[in-house]
Amino acid sequence: MIGKLHVNPESDFPIDYHPIKDSNFEKRSLKRYSEYARDFINASDAPFFLMVNFPDAHWPFQAQVEQRPLKTVSPDDISVFPYIGWDNKTIRTYVANIYNCILRLDQCIGELVQMLTESGKEDNTLVIYLSDHGDQMARGKYDVYEASNRIPFIVKWPGETQRGMVSESLVSTVDIVPTILDALDLEKSDAMTGSSLLPLLKNPNHRFRKYLFTEKNCDYKESYFPRRAVRDHRFKLIYTLLSDRTNPLATSYLSDLSNPVFMGGPKRKELIGSPDIIKKMYDDWERPAQIQLYDLQNDPWEYNNVSEDPRFLKEKERLFRALKQWQKDTDDPLRFPDKLKLLTIEHDTISTSSNKKNWNYPSYLYGQKGENSRGY
Repeated sequence: MIGKLHVNPESDFPIDYHPIKDSNFEKRSLKRYSEYARDFINASDAPFFLMVNFPDAHWPFQAQVEQRPLKTVSPDDISVFPYIGWDNKTIRTYVANIYNCILRLDQCIGELVQMLTESGKEDNTLVIYLSDHGDQMARGKYDVYEASNRIPFIVKWPGETQRGMVSESLVSTVDIVPTILDALDLEKSDAMTGSSLLPLLKNPNHRFRKYLFTEKNCDYKESYFPRRAVRDHRFKLIYTLLSDRTNPLATSYLSDLSNPVFMGGPKRKELIGSPDIIKKMYDDWERPAQIQLYDLQNDPWEYNNVSEDPRFLKEKERLFRALKQWQKDTDDPLRFPDKLKLLTIEHDTISTSSNKKNWNYPSYLYGQKGENSRGY
């Protein structure tokens, strides 16, 4: 692995070769990523697995670092992402610099691919490119909206994949390990929830998956707001487990806090004169109903919650049944109200400075189910 290993404890994930261990969010000395990759790939003729974790386009969104990109994008060159539903100077600057981050990343990917070509191993290498989440903007990263869930997913395998093929199938990162095992003619474990992408790579019309699921628990203590989501090719249902509370992440973005991390969206006072649908959209983010339903075909940016519209009652019930079954199939501990309550109490009372050893949730979330546990 080259780059950030974002797990804790790292000792549970032993890696043979890890020359760059830090996150490098300052985006310094990016050429060394492809150089370290070249050293590793050329060190042996044995089959290899290599994960390269570039720091772009992670926050902070720098316009240029060490002359990368050579020509930058300015706020006047771009349009604000539609899912944000708002435009101001700060947001436009952030979006422009996200594009600059992508240009810088594109250059890094080019260097990596050039190195692979020069190694002579390109024609026998399965390459998978993806991101871990969407942009760190309002309604993006840290939540279950499409702006967070939809990520690039590109596969290149000479002789096996069709060049330029595009599929609208519902794929997930849980499919990566089964895909690699399938490529190696190895059986996957029954405990794996993903599926091999190889049939889809050979036929874009292959019926791959009916439903796609997402869960959010806690990215850091102050963002605790567990949610679950399920979507098919048209409709998306979001289930908020603590609907009697406000979404702390949304509150941070909408408040007057000058923290630059939360400036990628409108402030509450700016929304006063905005269209009603935008005000309602942000209110639904901060104070979501227990169940939200979106028609992604006609509302791809999830502006309009139609969960109370009788025309969509059957879709709402169908998706909710699928979500509850998924919670059961994957043994989601928070489907039990008593466990959700214990976790919520712990989040409300534990100190921000507490380390991992002070948390008690493994003992009650993943231990033997208590007699009082019951499903939703």
